[in-house]
Amino acid sequence: STTVAEFNFDGEICVIKRYNLKSLWQKMKYLFKPSRAAKCWRNSLMLRMLGVETPRPFMVMEERLFGLLRQKAYFVCEKIEAPNLMEYFEEKQLKHSELVQIIAKFRNFFQIMIDYKISHGDMKASNFIFHNEQLIVLDLDGMKIHRSNRSFKRAIMKDFNRFMKNWRNNEYEEEFKSMINELEILMQNLVEKKPEEITRIIILTKPILDFEEILPAKNAISHLNKILEGIAKKNTLAGNVYVTGSAALNHDEFLSVTKGAS
Repeated sequence: STTVAEFNFDGEICVIKRYNLKSLWQKMKYLFKPSRAAKCWRNSLMLRMLGVETPRPFMVMEERLFGLLRQKAYFVCEKIEAPNLMEYFEEKQLKHSELVQIIAKFRNFFQIMIDYKISHGDMKASNFIFHNEQLIVLDLDGMKIHRSNRSFKRAIMKDFNRFMKNWRNNEYEEEFKSMINELEILMQNLVEKKPEEITRIIILTKPILDFEEILPAKNAISHLNKILEGIAKKNTLAGNVYVTGSAALNHDEFLSVTKGAS
């Protein structure tokens, strides 16, 4: 399960997602797998490197028992102040030129997915935002890079089908279907080859316990839990955890948490 809240970090509205593992079976099952929070962090940086807009990632953190059994994981990213794509379509009558622009953005996104054999995993319209003439992709924990054409074709066809469910029996169905038909033809001609190598990014999350002047990890986790609990109770909490990071394409990613909670 996932707990989601918004919080003001140093004057910027952020989204906090806490991914919960409730049972011992879940903890054992995902013991040696990346957490959903870590997947969001990695996939967000990867897409931004490839020229796909996503909310800026600020922090990823995992809570583990005895340093091994995963408990909760946290992902903090930028809040995009705009309606999701489904709300966007419901709120206004689109001009034809605007629809053409949105379709072009999706065609470019799908082309990148095909070039690098990436599947999204949840192509609901609510997982996309069209804002300032940009397509912004959300909900990245199900995204996957495939090593074989067989698994990729199966996954991308699921993405195509789920994407088309968004427009079934509405006025935009034919336009989106035409785009998907073109992509399906492209997929039929896909030859067996390795996906394009993604070599320009190194993701490094520094363990914050390495530095005495940085907030200890358990205090940061405690603080994030208080934020989530406080928002659930509709309380206003003063933010005193500041997250900084570099999302530059050719730089190591780093995380620092300063000014610890008292």
